[in-house]
Amino acid sequence: MPHTPPMRRPLLLALSLLALTACNNAPSQSAPLAPRPALVVTAGDIAQPGPAYIAEVRAVSRAELAFAVSGRVARLHADVGNAVRAGQLLAELDTTPLRAQLQAASSEETAARVRWQEVRQRHSRIHAAQLGQAISAGEMDAVKAELAAAAAALDAASAQRSQAEWALAQASLRAPVDGVIGSRQLAVGQSAGPGANVFTVEGSGRELALWLPASVKLAIGQRVALQYEQALHNGKVLRIAATLGAGGQRQVFISAPAQAQPGDTWQVLLGRDSDAGISIPLRALLPGNTTVQNHVLRLGEDGRTVEKVTVITGEVQDDRIQIIKGLKAEDMVVVAGANAIAPGTRVTPVLLRDGGQP
Repeated sequence: MPHTPPMRRPLLLALSLLALTACNNAPSQSAPLAPRPALVVTAGDIAQPGPAYIAEVRAVSRAELAFAVSGRVARLHADVGNAVRAGQLLAELDTTPLRAQLQAASSEETAARVRWQEVRQRHSRIHAAQLGQAISAGEMDAVKAELAAAAAALDAASAQRSQAEWALAQASLRAPVDGVIGSRQLAVGQSAGPGANVFTVEGSGRELALWLPASVKLAIGQRVALQYEQALHNGKVLRIAATLGAGGQRQVFISAPAQAQPGDTWQVLLGRDSDAGISIPLRALLPGNTTVQNHVLRLGEDGRTVEKVTVITGEVQDDRIQIIKGLKAEDMVVVAGANAIAPGTRVTPVLLRDGGQP
């Protein structure tokens, strides 16, 4: 056996260790491949724009106020946008003529009461005399009629005085509910007539009121899209008027978000029926046997394994295509490179957002 010099033995040992380490670090032929990334998109309901109608925001609890008597506006205590409490004074009429009417009615009542008391006393005396057979029956009948007339006159005078008191009280207009002043149609010095709307108090709750052609069919509880300042919101049909208004239109009331302010105008967007199906991008489609029967790669229940699904397609809308059968809303489909992915392959989904950016 050849003799190895002592100084070469450490070098041979180091080379042997390097060779062993290289063998251990070599890639295993049986190691599984990492899942490849795949761009996916969510199948969504077809969004088909329909007609838009203008609706006004109003309070569910809403009061339109008017004076019950006529007069000249003397003082205003609230303006549009002011928060008010129930019972708060909003406006007052000049009460000078109303106080004069009350004074006259009170004087008439006093005079009628004095007259009635005089006749009643005479009736008592005549009645006592009749018991002693000192007067005739005809005299008694006459004083009874006079007493009845005096009582009727007193009742009429009392009613006039009550009416004058009521009219004086109506010269002060008060808020019936808590809320915000939505409108005001009077000014100091202006004459206000009975029944004319002068204040609107917007109370709690918010709803949208709009007029729709009778041909537009909505149902109570139906959900609709709302738009305000480029932001979209959800609404629900609350009430539908039973009768048609001017021009054959019907008034409809729709729920509004809490942040909606009375007097603002919102758009109500009415689309087609939800039976239109769902849609996916055209580039997610794999050619099939016919023009309407095609395929897509859909993520399975585990959210990572792709499966090939047959779909029935419909109309093309811009860069999307309608899926009549084969997918449901919220299914995830591969949107790019599906031809290079075999069914059953595990992938790392990368969601493609609106605008084509992952």
